[in-house]
Amino acid sequence: MTIDEFWEKYETLAHTEHSYEKYNLLIDLFSWTMENEQPYEEFAVRFELLNCANFLGEFEILFDHFFWCLEFFQNNEEHLQEWTSSILWGFKWTLERIVLFPHVDKEAIDELFSDFQELLTKHQFSSRPFYQFRHKASLLEGDFQSAEEYYGLWVNASRDELADCAACELQAEMEYLFQINRTDEALHIAERLLNREVTCGEIPHLTYSKLLLPYLRLGKTAEAQYFQSEGYFMIYQKPNLLVEASEHLLFFALTNPKGGKKIFERHIDSADADKNPYGMFSFYLASLVWGKALKKNGLRVPFSLQEMESAVLAIADDFDVRNGNQYFYEKMGEVLDLLETGAGANQ
Repeated sequence: MTIDEFWEKYETLAHTEHSYEKYNLLIDLFSWTMENEQPYEEFAVRFELLNCANFLGEFEILFDHFFWCLEFFQNNEEHLQEWTSSILWGFKWTLERIVLFPHVDKEAIDELFSDFQELLTKHQFSSRPFYQFRHKASLLEGDFQSAEEYYGLWVNASRDELADCAACELQAEMEYLFQINRTDEALHIAERLLNREVTCGEIPHLTYSKLLLPYLRLGKTAEAQYFQSEGYFMIYQKPNLLVEASEHLLFFALTNPKGGKKIFERHIDSADADKNPYGMFSFYLASLVWGKALKKNGLRVPFSLQEMESAVLAIADDFDVRNGNQYFYEKMGEVLDLLETGAGANQ
């Protein structure tokens, strides 16, 4: 293969929808760059690999390629100026995903955020994405005071090409407002997203699952059932959306346990693959609630409740050790309590 042939194949793949087939073809190009010692071509194909891996939920592959690309970019910056925005977008994806892995300690995460902010400042970009992803990381750590502070900085910072699109930002804001019980404000944003005032490739796909529990709590069961039906159709084939699949399974646990069987069967292998510890925690926890609901209704449980509970506890402990609190343990208790507090329609 000549250099020209490489770039022709690369451009074709770069404009192809992400899939494992695309990933394998990129690996072929990657192997060629290694065998022929073509570092700039290797940089380009690694970046497309990390982009594809992010979509496929292969986050550790994303990390491997991103950190190589970042180092190469910093060592060859004068020749790669046109890649600056791309590298910073890759940094955003990495920051969003790496906090999902409890074996990555807080000091390492803090250092990465610091490096990201320095790069934004160096290249004269707004700190808006830094504040947004610091806000999201703080929520995952159960540090709501920091989350509130970063939220204010995020929404008031100037927008530029590195900001998430308006739809994704509103989605993140809606999720936060639900989490801190500012329900009316969250519902107002949800209405805008569902009416497609702003939209993108992921929104409103990701919106529906976030509305299931709030609508059940408001007694709007029919609307919640509609959101479940519409929303699950949009996400069930996307392997990186394990958390959203968990929310759909939890909905069935609280409303119609028998109806959750297909969701459990479709996604349990993705959870077991151990590619996203936070996704595992979310899906195992939803599965545990679902299993308890099945047992409560005299239906067969397709796994050991004791083993599932032990798995959830182990992951919660990993996160709590990293975060220095009991946020995940307490979250586990709150979700399990939903069966007893009557959050579902079958109360």
